[in-house]
Amino acid sequence: MEKVKMKVGRWKFTVLSVISTLLIGSIGFAAAFPDTTGHSYDEAIQYVKNNGIVEGYSDGTFRPNQEINRAEFTKIIIESLYAEGEFATYANNSCFTDVRANEWYTKYVCFAKQGGIINGHPDGSFKPADTINYVEALKIILEAYENELGVDLNTFAEGNNWYDIYVDYADEKELSFAGKVSLDSDISRGQTAEVIYWLDGVFNDLSVTPGMNEEAIIDFETLEDLSSEEVLGDKRDQIGESTYSGEWSAVADLYVWKDAGMIEGGEYDGWRYAVLNLICEGPCFSASVYRFAWDPVQGDLVLLANHSSEYLPEYFADVFEIDNSAYLDNADPVDQIVLPEGKGVISLADRDQGFLTGEEYYDFTNKLGDVAFVDQEAGEVYFPDADLGCFYVVNKDGSVSRYDYDPGFGLTEESGNVEAEFVADGSTMNISQEFVYATSGCAVSGDCYLIKDEVDEADLVEVGETEDGVALFVVENPIKEATDQTGHSFVQYDLANLYRAYTAPFEFREDGAEPMSWEEFLEIEPVLFWQDPFGRWSSIINRQVIPPAECAKPVIYLYPEETIDVNVQVHIDEFTVTIPEYGKDGWNVKASPKSEIYNYADGETYPYLFWEGHEYDGIAIDSGFMIKKEEVPEFLSDSLKKLGLNEIEIKDFLEFWEPRMMENEEPYLFVSFLGTKDFNQVAPLTITPEPDTLIRVFMYYQPTYTPFSVMSQNLTSIEREGFTVIEWGGTSSKPWRK
Repeated sequence: MEKVKMKVGRWKFTVLSVISTLLIGSIGFAAAFPDTTGHSYDEAIQYVKNNGIVEGYSDGTFRPNQEINRAEFTKIIIESLYAEGEFATYANNSCFTDVRANEWYTKYVCFAKQGGIINGHPDGSFKPADTINYVEALKIILEAYENELGVDLNTFAEGNNWYDIYVDYADEKELSFAGKVSLDSDISRGQTAEVIYWLDGVFNDLSVTPGMNEEAIIDFETLEDLSSEEVLGDKRDQIGESTYSGEWSAVADLYVWKDAGMIEGGEYDGWRYAVLNLICEGPCFSASVYRFAWDPVQGDLVLLANHSSEYLPEYFADVFEIDNSAYLDNADPVDQIVLPEGKGVISLADRDQGFLTGEEYYDFTNKLGDVAFVDQEAGEVYFPDADLGCFYVVNKDGSVSRYDYDPGFGLTEESGNVEAEFVADGSTMNISQEFVYATSGCAVSGDCYLIKDEVDEADLVEVGETEDGVALFVVENPIKEATDQTGHSFVQYDLANLYRAYTAPFEFREDGAEPMSWEEFLEIEPVLFWQDPFGRWSSIINRQVIPPAECAKPVIYLYPEETIDVNVQVHIDEFTVTIPEYGKDGWNVKASPKSEIYNYADGETYPYLFWEGHEYDGIAIDSGFMIKKEEVPEFLSDSLKKLGLNEIEIKDFLEFWEPRMMENEEPYLFVSFLGTKDFNQVAPLTITPEPDTLIRVFMYYQPTYTPFSVMSQNLTSIEREGFTVIEWGGTSSKPWRK
């Protein structure tokens, strides 16, 4: 059963997650709860657990018989339905004889009383610390969610007791423990799980979610562009005023609209479904796609936040009405697609990887490659036109979604526990914690595994398999040295070069550490090869042979229109070097229009602010450039011009990065650039006063002996206006000499 989205006034929530906060606990929901097996509500408890609604306590138990008090229950219901501002003012009230002002629960209880959700006891008390019983909990839920349940409680005849109409409704809807418990029984955690299970079935049966019919979504090939004037009207001036330019004309080309059909049902019945692709200024790996309910007659335009990209420009809140709660049927890509012949599934990794607009920035038509297979619900599923193991789907509104295949290694999770057994000695290894798909750098990860077409199974030997049955292979006859590929297979050559890359950084280490010997290197299984469901070979790499990667020499230039004081803060997991020294509240400096930066802390003047550090959460990249090493100088110069750097900034960049890239022995390099949007997610900047223009360019490169095909990346620049801040930096799959 799927989670069901609901509407309450202006706010819509998932009933499962709303009520689940009653089941307060900690972590651990991989195996069955030891204290619920055979319990009368075990099925419901397993349901809420398997759907990620509740995780139990830190000791692994669920405690199904534990009770919940009245104040806790009321707080959860009110917080789920209303914004803080709507009930916060009730904190000073005293609405029951035993509910004093400014208790932690006062604002919830008094607000609920004012709304008729609760009434209290005949003596004027509420008894917040008392456990809540069956009929009390039932009344609160049904009164709060009456609209969502599609029922008018007034149609149930009142009986002799205040709770009769609620009990009658629960009986009619066959709440499983209705009529099986005494009316004054305290409701337990197990029974709360049962209520969630029951409500989910009721909501699915009622089908009350506002919807978009399948036929109402026009295929993207037949969509007609909407002019920005037609959609935005006078909002154009507001958008212009909210951006650095102050003029709509300066940003108009970034707004590309599509009309994706008619919405049918729900509060937006009869409105159009307008889709906006807000083109990135500079390179970005994910498109910014925003979906609106649009009434062309009245001119109303409402942003549907739940169907839009997570990154939301701050000025949107000043320009558009934002609905944080509406959900439309058939408007989202499917979460999982089953592979042909039952060979597993691929899962949605990036909803808005691109957008088909005809614009060169996001024209994926030359990148999608071949059709891998056709899914009944999602349509055509594409391999990328590159040596990557990810998949792409073009959705009906013209957006492009990326799907990833996880063979069961658990490598895409922050933590995992996938064991592999090795046949030689019966030993096991935690694959998910010991291996990664590919080498990576600071802020960069490789969720799309790399396809290795050159692998010949005859050069491999099977050594084990995962608990999901994925066979694992190693190189049968490894060689330690590989100055060239003559006489060696691809996998022999690749393994020897991995060892060379692993040992190289130890030459520059100051702690006296020594690398593993060749024999020790082989003993830890540095590389494991495997095949995906389409027969394509790939590999996973042992974390022990991958050196930590830094964000290297990001430098920040400050160009105010006049000399001013500036505070600059970089938010990253760990600094390794900062010049000048980074203070408790960042850098406090005086900057001139020529980026002459006077640092108040040491009295020195600098051309830019310098930092290096580690960032452990990465952006997945799936496009870039494969170049020969001798092409590096010209490639970098041309690329940096396209990205908007000036002559001085390009000169500084080349002085640092060109020699480091050229000293690699590998004859090829994969190069990709993170732009302002992506790097803001990795290492956000806080600059006071706020700049009018921020341009951030962050390069990732990976030296390789064997070139592989990649999807080409589009490089664009941001126009400099007003107080401008420029930052460049980079990282590599290999460490560099300092």
